[in-house]
Amino acid sequence: MFVALLRRYGVKPYRYTRQRHTTVMARVSKRFVDETLWPEFREISDTLMSYLSEVTDRVVSGVIHQDSSEAEVVGDPLQLPAGTIPPPADHEPEKPAESPPQTNREAVPAPANGQSSKKRKRRKRSKKRKR
Repeated sequence: MFVALLRRYGVKPYRYTRQRHTTVMARVSKRFVDETLWPEFREISDTLMSYLSEVTDRVVSGVIHQDSSEAEVVGDPLQLPAGTIPPPADHEPEKPAESPPQTNREAVPAPANGQSSKKRKRRKRSKKRKR
């Protein structure tokens, strides 16, 4: 809608390479934005949102269920005192976490060319993409 509004006034919308598709750039003066473009955009946006809300309500009540009112607000649920709910019959008590066994590992030497295996894999992937 915003792009169509820009084009209506003869403004050419654009975006730079690698910008998101939701990003829209335009060369316009601040005065034009403040006095013309933005107020008109807000008015059209409000009208569109109102129309879409009405259509949504009509579709929901006609196709899904006639009562499309909000859910009933009820008071907070009553809280049970702590520890009053027993665990399920098949529940096993939790065991304390065991620490991993200590091992004396030798340090693995780095590759002779100074590159880690992750860097080599990354280079291979980037070379494949360039082809």
